[in-house]
Amino acid sequence: MRDFVMPAALLLLPAALLPAQNASRKLIDLTYAFSAESIYWPNAEGFKLRVDAAGINDKGYFYASNTCSGGE
Repeated sequence: MRDFVMPAALLLLPAALLPAQNASRKLIDLTYAFSAESIYWPNAEGFKLRVDAAGINDKGYFYASNTCSGGE
């Protein structure tokens, strides 16, 4: 039991170190969707989406995997 309690306590430690929620703080979402219409530098490659796998695998489960890339 001791071997389980210590790792579980370490998982909760980062949450305990977070500052308390403050009403004066504002969260700003700086994420953007990537697509063929995304803006890139003129000499950079644009957005690319490669479908690596999509469908039923040999065990009967649906599996999907994609690779995406884009210039900085």
